[in-house]
Amino acid sequence: MPANTLPNFIHAGVPKSASATINAMLRTHPDVFLPRQKEPSFFNTDDRFAEGLDWYSATHFANAQGEKILGDMSIGYATGFGFDTARRIAETLGTDLKILLTFREPIARAYSQYGMSHNKGQLEQLGFAEAIDRALAAGPGITEADRLRVRTGTYYSSKSDMDAFRWCMYVEPGHYADIYETWAGLFGADNILVLLTDDIAADFQRQADRLFAFLGLDPITVEPDMKRNVATALRYPAMRRLLNRLYAFGPLRQFLNAPRLDRFRKSLRRRFLTRNYVENSQVQAPDPEAVMRLRDHYEPQIVRLEKLLGRDLTMWRAKYARETGEP
Repeated sequence: MPANTLPNFIHAGVPKSASATINAMLRTHPDVFLPRQKEPSFFNTDDRFAEGLDWYSATHFANAQGEKILGDMSIGYATGFGFDTARRIAETLGTDLKILLTFREPIARAYSQYGMSHNKGQLEQLGFAEAIDRALAAGPGITEADRLRVRTGTYYSSKSDMDAFRWCMYVEPGHYADIYETWAGLFGADNILVLLTDDIAADFQRQADRLFAFLGLDPITVEPDMKRNVATALRYPAMRRLLNRLYAFGPLRQFLNAPRLDRFRKSLRRRFLTRNYVENSQVQAPDPEAVMRLRDHYEPQIVRLEKLLGRDLTMWRAKYARETGEP
Protein backbone atom coordinates (compact mmCIF):
# COMPACT_ATOMS: atom_id res chain seq x y z
CA MET A 1 0.00 0.00 0.00
CA PRO A 2 1.47 3.42 -0.87
CA ALA A 3 2.48 5.29 2.26
CA ASN A 4 0.49 8.38 1.32
CA THR A 5 -2.82 6.55 1.54
CA LEU A 6 -2.68 6.72 5.34
CA PRO A 7 -2.64 9.84 7.50
CA ASN A 8 0.53 11.58 8.56
CA PHE A 9 -1.37 14.03 10.77
CA ILE A 10 -3.75 13.35 13.67
CA HIS A 11 -5.89 15.93 15.45
CA ALA A 12 -6.55 13.99 18.62
CA GLY A 13 -8.71 16.44 20.53
CA VAL A 14 -10.00 17.21 23.09
CA PRO A 15 -13.77 17.49 22.52
CA LYS A 16 -15.45 20.91 22.69
CA SER A 17 -12.22 22.73 21.86
CA ALA A 18 -12.61 24.43 18.46
CA SER A 19 -12.35 21.29 16.33
CA ALA A 20 -14.95 22.56 13.82
CA THR A 21 -12.99 25.78 13.36
CA ILE A 22 -9.70 23.95 12.83
CA ASN A 23 -11.31 21.47 10.47
CA ALA A 24 -12.68 24.32 8.34
CA MET A 25 -9.33 26.11 8.47
CA LEU A 26 -7.40 23.09 7.23
CA ARG A 27 -9.87 22.34 4.44
CA THR A 28 -9.01 25.69 2.87
CA HIS A 29 -5.36 24.71 2.38
CA PRO A 30 -4.57 23.15 -1.04
CA ASP A 31 -1.90 20.86 0.42
CA VAL A 32 -4.20 19.26 3.00
CA PHE A 33 -6.58 16.35 2.48
CA LEU A 34 -9.21 15.54 5.09
CA PRO A 35 -11.80 12.77 4.73
CA ARG A 36 -15.38 13.70 3.95
CA GLN A 37 -16.39 12.23 7.29
CA LYS A 38 -15.29 14.79 9.86
CA GLU A 39 -14.29 12.20 12.47
CA PRO A 40 -13.30 8.77 11.12
CA SER A 41 -12.84 7.52 14.72
CA PHE A 42 -11.01 4.47 13.39
CA PHE A 43 -8.57 3.97 16.23
CA ASN A 44 -11.01 4.34 19.13
CA THR A 45 -13.85 2.23 17.71
CA ASP A 46 -13.16 -1.48 17.88
CA ASP A 47 -15.53 -2.48 15.06
CA ARG A 48 -13.91 -0.01 12.69
CA PHE A 49 -10.38 -0.89 13.76
CA ALA A 50 -11.15 -4.56 13.15
CA GLU A 51 -11.86 -3.72 9.50
CA GLY A 52 -8.11 -3.11 9.07
CA LEU A 53 -5.91 -0.51 7.43
CA ASP A 54 -6.98 -1.40 3.89
CA TRP A 55 -10.57 -0.53 4.78
CA TYR A 56 -9.48 2.63 6.64
CA SER A 57 -7.45 3.80 3.65
CA ALA A 58 -10.05 2.93 1.02
CA THR A 59 -12.93 4.42 3.00
CA HIS A 60 -11.34 7.71 4.04
CA PHE A 61 -8.28 8.46 1.89
CA ALA A 62 -9.00 6.98 -1.55
CA ASN A 63 -9.74 10.44 -2.99
CA ALA A 64 -6.45 12.00 -1.92
CA GLN A 65 -4.60 13.58 -4.84
CA GLY A 66 -1.03 13.71 -3.57
CA GLU A 67 -1.59 16.33 -0.90
CA LYS A 68 1.33 16.82 1.47
CA ILE A 69 -0.80 16.35 4.59
CA LEU A 70 -3.41 13.63 5.04
CA GLY A 71 -5.30 14.16 8.26
CA ASP A 72 -7.56 12.27 10.61
CA MET A 73 -9.36 14.70 12.91
CA SER A 74 -11.08 12.45 15.47
CA ILE A 75 -11.27 14.45 18.65
CA GLY A 76 -12.11 11.44 20.81
CA TYR A 77 -8.61 10.03 20.30
CA ALA A 78 -7.19 12.12 23.15
CA THR A 79 -9.59 10.57 25.64
CA GLY A 80 -9.64 7.03 24.26
CA PHE A 81 -12.07 5.17 26.49
CA GLY A 82 -11.16 1.60 27.28
CA PHE A 83 -7.63 1.49 25.94
CA ASP A 84 -4.67 3.66 25.15
CA THR A 85 -5.68 5.05 21.76
CA ALA A 86 -2.40 6.93 21.38
CA ARG A 87 -0.45 3.70 21.71
CA ARG A 88 -2.70 1.95 19.21
CA ILE A 89 -2.01 4.72 16.68
CA ALA A 90 1.74 4.57 17.34
CA GLU A 91 1.81 0.81 16.92
CA THR A 92 -0.27 0.97 13.73
CA LEU A 93 1.00 4.07 11.90
CA GLY A 94 4.36 4.55 13.59
CA THR A 95 5.55 7.49 15.65
CA ASP A 96 6.62 9.82 12.82
CA LEU A 97 3.28 11.64 12.82
CA LYS A 98 2.27 15.21 13.49
CA ILE A 99 -0.15 15.37 16.43
CA LEU A 100 -2.40 18.32 17.23
CA LEU A 101 -3.94 18.72 20.69
CA THR A 102 -6.42 21.52 21.38
CA PHE A 103 -7.12 22.55 24.95
CA ARG A 104 -9.88 24.79 26.26
CA GLU A 105 -10.20 26.17 29.77
CA PRO A 106 -11.26 22.90 31.41
CA ILE A 107 -14.32 24.08 33.35
CA ALA A 108 -15.79 25.79 30.29
CA ARG A 109 -15.04 22.60 28.33
CA ALA A 110 -16.81 20.46 30.93
CA TYR A 111 -19.82 22.76 30.99
CA SER A 112 -20.04 22.76 27.19
CA GLN A 113 -19.95 18.95 27.18
CA TYR A 114 -22.63 18.89 29.87
CA GLY A 115 -24.77 21.28 27.82
CA MET A 116 -24.49 19.00 24.82
CA SER A 117 -25.68 16.03 26.88
CA HIS A 118 -28.38 17.96 28.71
CA ASN A 119 -29.85 20.24 26.05
CA LYS A 120 -28.99 18.54 22.79
CA GLY A 121 -28.52 14.86 23.59
CA GLN A 122 -31.30 14.58 26.22
CA LEU A 123 -29.12 12.10 28.12
CA GLU A 124 -28.41 14.19 31.19
CA GLN A 125 -31.31 14.83 33.54
CA LEU A 126 -29.37 16.32 36.46
CA GLY A 127 -28.33 19.92 36.96
CA PHE A 128 -24.69 20.76 36.35
CA ALA A 129 -23.66 20.90 40.02
CA GLU A 130 -25.19 17.52 40.87
CA ALA A 131 -23.82 15.94 37.71
CA ILE A 132 -20.31 17.15 38.59
CA ASP A 133 -20.66 15.93 42.17
CA ARG A 134 -21.60 12.49 40.93
CA ALA A 135 -18.79 12.46 38.38
CA LEU A 136 -16.14 13.45 40.93
CA ALA A 137 -17.45 10.86 43.40
CA ALA A 138 -17.41 8.13 40.75
CA GLY A 139 -14.01 9.03 39.29
CA PRO A 140 -11.72 7.07 41.66
CA GLY A 141 -13.70 3.89 41.04
CA ILE A 142 -13.92 4.08 37.24
CA THR A 143 -12.52 0.92 35.67
CA GLU A 144 -11.45 0.07 32.14
CA ALA A 145 -14.68 -1.91 31.83
CA ASP A 146 -16.62 1.27 32.67
CA ARG A 147 -14.71 3.17 30.01
CA LEU A 148 -15.48 0.48 27.47
CA ARG A 149 -19.19 0.77 28.21
CA VAL A 150 -19.01 4.53 27.79
CA ARG A 151 -17.24 4.12 24.45
CA THR A 152 -19.78 1.61 23.14
CA GLY A 153 -22.83 3.59 24.26
CA THR A 154 -24.20 1.24 26.89
CA TYR A 155 -24.24 4.06 29.46
CA TYR A 156 -27.88 4.47 28.52
CA SER A 157 -28.73 1.38 30.49
CA SER A 158 -28.07 2.17 34.18
CA LYS A 159 -27.41 4.96 36.68
CA SER A 160 -23.94 3.65 37.46
CA ASP A 161 -23.04 3.66 33.79
CA MET A 162 -24.34 7.22 33.56
CA ASP A 163 -21.96 8.21 36.37
CA ALA A 164 -19.11 6.66 34.39
CA PHE A 165 -20.27 8.62 31.36
CA ARG A 166 -20.23 11.86 33.38
CA TRP A 167 -16.68 11.24 34.55
CA CYS A 168 -15.38 10.20 31.13
CA MET A 169 -17.09 13.00 29.22
CA TYR A 170 -17.32 15.94 31.62
CA VAL A 171 -14.28 15.68 33.90
CA GLU A 172 -11.55 13.37 32.61
CA PRO A 173 -10.98 15.08 29.22
CA GLY A 174 -9.81 18.16 31.16
CA HIS A 175 -6.78 16.27 32.49
CA TYR A 176 -4.59 18.03 29.96
CA ALA A 177 -1.23 17.34 31.57
CA ASP A 178 -1.95 13.60 31.54
CA ILE A 179 -3.05 13.79 27.90
CA TYR A 180 -0.02 15.76 26.79
CA GLU A 181 2.43 13.46 28.57
CA THR A 182 0.83 10.38 27.01
CA TRP A 183 1.09 11.67 23.44
CA ALA A 184 4.48 13.36 23.82
CA GLY A 185 5.85 10.21 25.42
CA LEU A 186 4.95 8.17 22.34
CA PHE A 187 5.46 10.63 19.48
CA GLY A 188 7.99 13.06 20.95
CA ALA A 189 7.41 16.64 22.03
CA ASP A 190 8.66 17.95 18.67
CA ASN A 191 5.80 16.15 16.93
CA ILE A 192 3.14 17.66 19.23
CA LEU A 193 1.48 21.05 18.77
CA VAL A 194 -0.88 22.39 21.41
CA LEU A 195 -3.33 25.13 20.47
CA LEU A 196 -5.45 26.86 23.10
CA THR A 197 -8.94 27.99 22.22
CA ASP A 198 -8.26 31.32 23.97
CA ASP A 199 -5.45 31.98 21.48
CA ILE A 200 -7.60 30.93 18.51
CA ALA A 201 -10.31 33.37 19.59
CA ALA A 202 -7.77 36.18 20.16
CA ASP A 203 -5.78 35.85 16.92
CA PHE A 204 -7.15 33.32 14.47
CA GLN A 205 -4.62 33.99 11.71
CA ARG A 206 -1.63 33.68 14.02
CA GLN A 207 -2.76 30.28 15.26
CA ALA A 208 -3.44 29.17 11.68
CA ASP A 209 0.10 30.22 10.77
CA ARG A 210 1.46 28.20 13.70
CA LEU A 211 -0.44 25.13 12.59
CA PHE A 212 0.58 25.44 8.94
CA ALA A 213 4.23 25.89 9.94
CA PHE A 214 4.04 22.88 12.25
CA LEU A 215 2.74 20.81 9.33
CA GLY A 216 5.43 22.11 6.98
CA LEU A 217 2.92 23.99 4.82
CA ASP A 218 3.07 27.38 3.18
CA PRO A 219 1.01 29.98 5.04
CA ILE A 220 -2.30 31.12 3.60
CA THR A 221 -4.79 33.76 4.70
CA VAL A 222 -7.78 32.37 6.55
CA GLU A 223 -11.13 34.00 7.21
CA PRO A 224 -11.68 35.05 10.84
CA ASP A 225 -15.40 34.28 10.64
CA MET A 226 -14.79 30.68 9.63
CA LYS A 227 -17.22 28.05 10.85
CA ARG A 228 -17.59 27.65 14.56
CA ASN A 229 -19.96 25.38 16.43
CA VAL A 230 -22.65 27.18 18.39
CA ALA A 231 -24.65 25.98 21.37
CA THR A 232 -27.81 24.21 20.30
CA ALA A 233 -31.03 22.94 21.81
CA LEU A 234 -33.87 20.84 20.42
CA ARG A 235 -37.18 21.75 18.88
CA TYR A 236 -38.65 18.45 19.99
CA PRO A 237 -36.82 17.01 23.02
CA ALA A 238 -39.26 14.10 23.28
CA MET A 239 -38.18 12.88 19.84
CA ARG A 240 -34.56 12.74 20.94
CA ARG A 241 -35.46 10.89 24.14
CA LEU A 242 -37.38 8.34 22.09
CA LEU A 243 -34.40 7.85 19.78
CA ASN A 244 -32.15 7.41 22.81
CA ARG A 245 -34.38 4.61 24.11
CA LEU A 246 -34.33 2.92 20.72
CA TYR A 247 -30.56 3.25 20.51
CA ALA A 248 -30.22 1.69 23.96
CA PHE A 249 -31.46 -1.58 22.44
CA GLY A 250 -28.21 -3.46 21.96
CA PRO A 251 -28.82 -5.29 18.65
CA LEU A 252 -30.16 -2.13 17.00
CA ARG A 253 -27.20 -0.09 18.26
CA GLN A 254 -24.77 -2.73 17.00
CA PHE A 255 -26.44 -2.74 13.58
CA LEU A 256 -26.43 1.05 13.26
CA ASN A 257 -22.80 1.31 14.36
CA ALA A 258 -21.56 -1.10 11.70
CA PRO A 259 -18.61 0.57 9.91
CA ARG A 260 -20.07 0.00 6.45
CA LEU A 261 -23.25 1.88 7.35
CA ASP A 262 -21.52 5.23 7.87
CA ARG A 263 -23.37 6.95 5.02
CA PHE A 264 -26.72 5.48 6.03
CA ARG A 265 -26.13 6.55 9.63
CA LYS A 266 -25.22 10.06 8.52
CA SER A 267 -28.43 10.24 6.49
CA LEU A 268 -30.49 9.17 9.50
CA ARG A 269 -28.72 11.70 11.70
CA ARG A 270 -29.46 14.48 9.23
CA ARG A 271 -33.09 13.45 8.89
CA PHE A 272 -33.94 12.85 12.55
CA LEU A 273 -31.38 14.78 14.57
CA THR A 274 -29.79 17.69 12.73
CA ARG A 275 -33.12 19.12 11.60
CA ASN A 276 -34.24 19.03 15.22
CA TYR A 277 -31.48 21.39 16.36
CA VAL A 278 -31.98 25.11 16.95
CA GLU A 279 -29.45 27.63 18.19
CA ASN A 280 -29.52 28.03 21.95
CA SER A 281 -29.03 31.73 22.65
CA GLN A 282 -29.86 31.45 26.37
CA VAL A 283 -26.87 29.52 27.71
CA GLN A 284 -26.67 30.14 31.46
CA ALA A 285 -23.47 30.44 33.46
CA PRO A 286 -22.38 27.30 35.34
CA ASP A 287 -23.21 26.94 39.03
CA PRO A 288 -20.48 28.73 41.08
CA GLU A 289 -20.18 25.87 43.57
CA ALA A 290 -19.58 23.39 40.76
CA VAL A 291 -16.99 25.77 39.30
CA MET A 292 -15.13 25.88 42.63
CA ARG A 293 -15.12 22.10 42.96
CA LEU A 294 -13.79 21.70 39.42
CA ARG A 295 -11.25 24.46 39.98
CA ASP A 296 -9.78 22.57 42.92
CA HIS A 297 -9.84 19.34 40.94
CA TYR A 298 -8.06 20.78 37.90
CA GLU A 299 -5.47 22.99 39.61
CA PRO A 300 -2.77 20.26 39.87
CA GLN A 301 -3.26 19.47 36.18
CA ILE A 302 -2.95 23.13 35.23
CA VAL A 303 0.25 23.56 37.29
CA ARG A 304 1.80 20.56 35.52
CA LEU A 305 0.62 21.74 32.10
CA GLU A 306 2.20 25.16 32.66
CA LYS A 307 5.54 23.46 33.23
CA LEU A 308 5.14 21.13 30.26
CA LEU A 309 4.23 23.93 27.85
CA GLY A 310 6.32 26.69 29.42
CA ARG A 311 3.15 28.75 29.43
CA ASP A 312 1.45 30.84 32.14
CA LEU A 313 -2.24 29.89 32.33
CA THR A 314 -3.31 32.61 34.75
CA MET A 315 -6.01 33.55 32.24
CA TRP A 316 -7.85 30.33 33.13
CA ARG A 317 -7.65 31.04 36.87
CA ALA A 318 -8.89 34.57 36.30
CA LYS A 319 -11.92 33.15 34.53
CA TYR A 320 -12.68 30.96 37.54
CA ALA A 321 -12.52 33.98 39.82
CA ARG A 322 -14.98 35.91 37.69
CA GLU A 323 -17.44 33.03 37.64
CA THR A 324 -17.30 32.42 41.41
CA GLY A 325 -17.12 36.08 42.48
CA GLU A 326 -13.81 35.52 44.27
CA PRO A 327 -11.20 38.30 44.41
